[in-house]
Amino acid sequence: MPVLTEEQAKSNPILKLAAELRQRTYGMCDVGIGPWGYGVNTLPLTKVGTVVCMDPDPYGETPLPPEVKEYTVTLRPICVEQDGVRGDNAIREEELQRLCADPDVMTRLVANALREMSAVPVTVSKQEDIDAFDALYEADQRHTERLTGDEARRLEELRWYETKTPEEIVDFQLSVEKLCMTMERFREAAESVFHHPVTAETLDDCRMELLQERRIMLAVSDCKAHEDADQSESPQSFGPVLG
Repeated sequence: MPVLTEEQAKSNPILKLAAELRQRTYGMCDVGIGPWGYGVNTLPLTKVGTVVCMDPDPYGETPLPPEVKEYTVTLRPICVEQDGVRGDNAIREEELQRLCADPDVMTRLVANALREMSAVPVTVSKQEDIDAFDALYEADQRHTERLTGDEARRLEELRWYETKTPEEIVDFQLSVEKLCMTMERFREAAESVFHHPVTAETLDDCRMELLQERRIMLAVSDCKAHEDADQSESPQSFGPVLG
């Protein structure tokens, strides 16, 4: 995942925006690139995320006229929690204000950062856009871990896990390489989810094994949910109709 140097962030307005967003959200929101321009990967610890909007959009289906030399870049907060399914619904200002005081510490952290940053559009030139796109691509090739060690330590200090269920703790920790809590607390959550002792001393010692077990557990649960839904939708038989 893109981790930018201080020099890179100072050299380009888009890179500065990306670095500030990642820094203020403790790595929860990470700006990267894709076929349709810039995207934001948001880790599943928060109810709010964001998308990068450009006006006019140089990555749209219709090519821009050659006289367009600048773009306005803004962050648009979105809802990313819909019964466990990540969505892309825009959040109104009043809802964002409410999320800034949410009981969940991670949601509060991200919402407050986005409330301030989304209010400040950034103007970039065509060349600055090209340079930022190339720099993010190169940074993504250099960094494969989703969180840095410093971000993991900051998350642990925030005690994010205190408002999460054992399932949420396990699913998050198995999705990232860095432990963002004490191993003792992770073992406690994991044993609650898997119903067997977890004796590993580090996350590295058990992560891949538990990840595979968790995938099987979720697949079985999903199959059972589909079977129950099929049974509930099947026509009821009330016996023969007598004439």
